[in-house]
Parts: sequence; structure tokens; C-alpha cells
Amino acid sequence: MKHNEDSGPSVLLSECWDRYQIPMAITEVHIHGSPLEQITWFNYIRETCLQLIQKGVNIKAITAWAMFGTYGWSKLLTENPGEYERGVFEIIDGKLVSTPYTDYLKALIKNPKIASQFDCNGWWTSPTRYIKMRRKLHLSTR
Repeated sequence: MKHNEDSGPSVLLSECWDRYQIPMAITEVHIHGSPLEQITWFNYIRETCLQLIQKGVNIKAITAWAMFGTYGWSKLLTENPGEYERGVFEIIDGKLVSTPYTDYLKALIKNPKIASQFDCNGWWTSPTRYIKMRRKLHLSTR
């Protein structure tokens, strides 16, 4: 179902600021996807925050989540051990492995201007994304 309402992190963070007027930290910035999608998402959130700061929203920090990855979050910890999802680093055969996301964050810390080299428009900004409506299942009571 398509909608015409503004949506996304900018709207939500602005609403939070308007209501509470207290400094914010945007923590646990993460998306389950390829390292490129993780970079794009982090960059999208970072750019959103920078735009909001320019409008007077008091954002103090942005942090990446799942430094070493997680198990089970894709199913809300209902399976043991659950699916492994890489974080900033990836654990492969018990060893810590850098990813392109690792390299991006290290470079960003040293030179914030490198962020402009990365796109901010992931699938979440596409006009073709949509909200699926669930159909009610009608069961026969025969």
C-alpha cells in the first residue's frame, strides 16, 4: 500500500526533538545486508543527522551497532544460536575479519569528508518500496 506521508528517520528524529527538546545520541545504527548496504545505511543516517543539526536539533553522537556481529536478531532471539549477522567486523572460523564497513568507519573517523564519496540512497529511499498489507486468513469451522 502506498502512502503520501513523510516518513523515515528525519521525521522520527524531528518529532522526538520537538517533543522532548533534549540532546540525542543515535545509537545502534545497523542494517542487515551486504557491507555496501551497511555503509550506505550508516551514511544515510549520518547525513540525516547532519541536516537535522543544521536545523537546530541537538544530536551529540551516532554509533554503529554490532561491532562483532550478532546471532539470532533476525528472529528476535527465538532460535539458538540463530543466524549470524555480520557487524562492523565479521567473525569467520573464530577469527576477527575486517569488512569494507570496517574500512569505511575507520576512514570516516580520520576524514569525515570521505562520506560524500558514498551514496545515501539505498532501497529504503526508493519510491518503489511499499508496505505490504496482510490479508486476514479466514478459516472454515466445518
